[in-house]
Amino acid sequence: MKRFQLTLELLEDAIFSARAATLGGHRSLDYIPGAVLYGVSASKLYRSLGKDAFLAFHSDKVRFGNGYPVAPNGETGYPMPFAWHVVKGKTFLKESDPRLVDGTKIYSDLFKKIKKDKQSKQLRDGYVTASGLFLQPQTTFRMKTAINPIDGTAAEAQLFGYEAIEAGQKFHAYLDFDDDIGEALIDDVCSSLKGTILIGRSRSAQYGKAGCKIGGMSSPQQPSFTGNSMTLFLLSDLCLEDSHGMPALWPSAELFGLKSGSFNTDKSFLRFRHYSPYNTARRHHDNERHVIQQGSVVTFDHVSDGDDFSHFSCGMGSHRGNGLGQVLVQPDWLFNPGSSAEAPEACSRDIEEPKNDPLVLWLKSRVETGSAKRADQKLAEKMNKELGEMYGSARKYLCEPEGTLVGPGKTQWGLVLDAGKRFSNDMDRFFKELEKICRSKEDKGPTEEGRDAKTQADEAWSVETGSAPNITFGKWLIDYFRPENKQDMRNPCRVAATLARLAIDTAALQTKRESVPKPEEKK
Repeated sequence: MKRFQLTLELLEDAIFSARAATLGGHRSLDYIPGAVLYGVSASKLYRSLGKDAFLAFHSDKVRFGNGYPVAPNGETGYPMPFAWHVVKGKTFLKESDPRLVDGTKIYSDLFKKIKKDKQSKQLRDGYVTASGLFLQPQTTFRMKTAINPIDGTAAEAQLFGYEAIEAGQKFHAYLDFDDDIGEALIDDVCSSLKGTILIGRSRSAQYGKAGCKIGGMSSPQQPSFTGNSMTLFLLSDLCLEDSHGMPALWPSAELFGLKSGSFNTDKSFLRFRHYSPYNTARRHHDNERHVIQQGSVVTFDHVSDGDDFSHFSCGMGSHRGNGLGQVLVQPDWLFNPGSSAEAPEACSRDIEEPKNDPLVLWLKSRVETGSAKRADQKLAEKMNKELGEMYGSARKYLCEPEGTLVGPGKTQWGLVLDAGKRFSNDMDRFFKELEKICRSKEDKGPTEEGRDAKTQADEAWSVETGSAPNITFGKWLIDYFRPENKQDMRNPCRVAATLARLAIDTAALQTKRESVPKPEEKK
């Protein structure tokens, strides 16, 4: 048998539906099915091969294996064995490095039974390498809607969603040829998969682009076995049929090509599923398949050493050309999880910063805006603290009792807040408006009897603060916002509006008297 290793890198998100139903929530497989690679090759070669088309795509002598995730160190991940269990509520990964499997936390009837007072949970998700690295392919989910072809708007009641494997991830798959397949056909099949290919669903939209590289030819290691108990690990789904062509879900030595052996239920761990694959060329679903799921473990006792086990390397059961029926015989890592696990080296590469990229420029502006807002907020809080001290010094300077507001109140600060909002993008107009609000009573001219309510209210800005000679509340505020004094402000209008909000509460606190206990009445 000749074997080639394929390395697939997703250039776009890819969808591989776990079932063909159109109702209910969509769930994608977290691996690349061999049937997908089978379809890519058949779509390019089927009509041109003539009689060889049957040999390539219907004889199971050319087998397109499933694509499983690749670890940072280049190892291929295997489906999580259903024989592995963990104490419920506990993790099976190392605390020091959650990328590594901790073999001391994994239990199985194959090598270490869990204590009777503990409740176990079967491991089903993810992949594990032979050295004990845990892999979990990243998926994403997007909502879509059908488009009305008449007016280009969203169609009524046509909302749907796709779960997909995220782009940028790598997968390893095997392409196997029996020895009687000619070199010309091997070259044709390999050439049909090289380069950029489209896989999965919605290939005409934004999904499915992948790059495929084919490694050199190798010969798979022949399975070996010693003892009288054989354990098989299902690397892919297994579709067994009895002599009448009916699905067989109960393993027997005969179905697995063994001359002798009895199925051990205590050391076997099986899960099942059924599905009807959709054939794009025929625009119809194929017959329903009842399979034993990948990750299942099958154990046979009383197996004779004299049996021929070479057929395991070619796969078992039906639909082997689509990647089904791949098994591993007595893999060491199955009985010794995480035995040689070491932390993978961190991947490092030089990243070139994109120049004038609209997204990068927008993100930078958002960061700078957030930093500027925080700086202006701190400045406004500093000014408000100074304002509170000036309220106290002004009250003492004018000999006013506690609870008396001396200086601008909520109304005056409300005008400042309004000006800061209205002229947030025009500093010159804001400063002119601020001067009008804070002008002193000597600049106003009208007599006491002729002043309107707004003019009367503006007199509060003319009150001296008492903190320095001839410094009024209005002069203090205007000096802060003069063009030559606002270097520390990123946005003066924002500072003024923030200060005004804080000052309204500070002014309200000035009218609260401290409660004085009433004298007790004489009896």
